[in-house]
Amino acid sequence: MRIVLASLLAMFLIAGPSVSPSNAGTLEGKKCSKIGQVKNSSGIKYLCRKNKNKLIWSGEKNNSILSQPNRVSNTSGPKPGDLPPRNLENCGEGVYFYRMNSGVLERAFFEKGPYVSKDPRPNSSFDPIRVKAYETIRNRVSKSSSRPTQTFYTSKEFPSNVLTLLKNQLNESINYWSDYIPSNSEVHGTFTTPKNSEILFNDNILSPKDAMWIFDAYTKSDYAKCGGRSGISGSHIMYQGKNAGEIGFWIIFPDAHNVTHWSPTYLSHEFVHGVQGLFWYGRNVEPLNVAYNHIEGGAELFGNALALPNLGWYQDAIKKKMVNQHAFNPKEQPIPTTEADVLRMLTLSEKGEQYKNSDFGSGVLWAYTVGLHLWEWVLANYGFEAYWDILRNFANNMTYDEAVKKSIGISKNELYKEASPYILRQFQAVFRK
Repeated sequence: MRIVLASLLAMFLIAGPSVSPSNAGTLEGKKCSKIGQVKNSSGIKYLCRKNKNKLIWSGEKNNSILSQPNRVSNTSGPKPGDLPPRNLENCGEGVYFYRMNSGVLERAFFEKGPYVSKDPRPNSSFDPIRVKAYETIRNRVSKSSSRPTQTFYTSKEFPSNVLTLLKNQLNESINYWSDYIPSNSEVHGTFTTPKNSEILFNDNILSPKDAMWIFDAYTKSDYAKCGGRSGISGSHIMYQGKNAGEIGFWIIFPDAHNVTHWSPTYLSHEFVHGVQGLFWYGRNVEPLNVAYNHIEGGAELFGNALALPNLGWYQDAIKKKMVNQHAFNPKEQPIPTTEADVLRMLTLSEKGEQYKNSDFGSGVLWAYTVGLHLWEWVLANYGFEAYWDILRNFANNMTYDEAVKKSIGISKNELYKEASPYILRQFQAVFRK
């Protein structure tokens, strides 16, 4: 589906600047030398940005580029809750480093470690809504005794250690969602690199041309050499051919690096899109009429919660996404200060990639972050199935607003008002001045 595939650009081509404050005069539109530099003048913070292949200063009044949450330097020791340092090329977003060690997920702030498998923060240090939503997802067990089979299509150049990790993750995702997937179907996994992209044209992904368009944009951007070492991926329901009605997952892994970084949240996020598609496959409904914050916010919520084994790492992943998206474009991603701001963000986040050049453009990114917080609230207060009941009812020829009312007993606007204090509280916690 285009709604899933095209959204990958918003998800993966987000690169935040590194910040180093200093003082300067009036700078708007003047040349600067390094992306991410920040200078102050007359109460305005200027950020060095790339605009039409030129580096220029862009300013915001009243310190709207807030002081960023703690980010580890390459020399300081990390503390729980710190953001990761910028990557080695000093561009793109910072990354945590993950690895599996004897079947246990470990994380580090630096590529060479030290790696740890636990987080010391107690549940009492997190918002109760977040705790309940996370535990609701983690404690759920599939009711099905059967599961679909798997078929793999693999490029010989795909790094073997990453392939093993992804196949294990795909198996875990199938087990978790097996009661949502028809038992007599297959799940198709495609693992390739640019050197062997013809493998995409098997009957196992929705649109090879879309996949290659996304990858072409990815490889031609600075992001490919900065933060995109974990590749790009997608998941969907195939609508035609011998595999129609079945879930396909694909990943194109970059061959521009000798390193083989792996992000545990990519596959778990994308697989949720495949599960979502099962609700409208074969029905006379238009998926684009589902709120985009439902599609991406839900995938972000379930993907992070299922991939990360403790609340600390789960919260850190959310925080990192919020900070990087704000840093990517502060003017279009202002920090909310009132519940009215949150309501506007929720409304904008309903529109998807097809509206990216309109007033809804900022909502494409907010769909991930504001959407995640919205569905945390829903799961904590209405239960796990409330999220999916909305899709079920929508697929039964209801409007999206009608589906919300039918599923949880209140209107969409009432839900937004109910959840907005929680969402505002989370943004305030991350972006403290």
